[in-house]
Amino acid sequence: MKKNVFIYALIALTLTLFSCEKEKYNTYENPHWAVMSYEGLSESCTIVMDLPANIKPYQGTEDVVGAFINGECRGVSIQQDGLFYIIVSAAADEVANIDLKYYNVANKYMYQVTEQIPFEINKRLGSTDNPFVPTFVIL
Repeated sequence: MKKNVFIYALIALTLTLFSCEKEKYNTYENPHWAVMSYEGLSESCTIVMDLPANIKPYQGTEDVVGAFINGECRGVSIQQDGLFYIIVSAAADEVANIDLKYYNVANKYMYQVTEQIPFEINKRLGSTDNPFVPTFVIL
């Protein structure tokens, strides 16, 4: 009797493990973000960003962060020593938030930063010694 219970429990466990599907995420082609024009964008701020611990192991040297204001690309990162450096451009009278997106080349995932980052002229968010580490959601 105990042997039958064990076998049924083992079968149930096996079915449970193999019937669970891994969550699937959308994949994207490299967006190749670029600022289309700096005309009228006379002001800037700087962001030095690192990835959170749960994403950091997947980081590659070709990964990129784009900075957007009202859906328009206003800055694209350069990566150095594992940190992302972004100069974000805006008009002097512009009052808006910066939206950051991170593209991971290896897994083709797109991430969105959840924090609202107000654009402020000459603002520095993060530094080499203390980078900004945002919270992400996968798109």
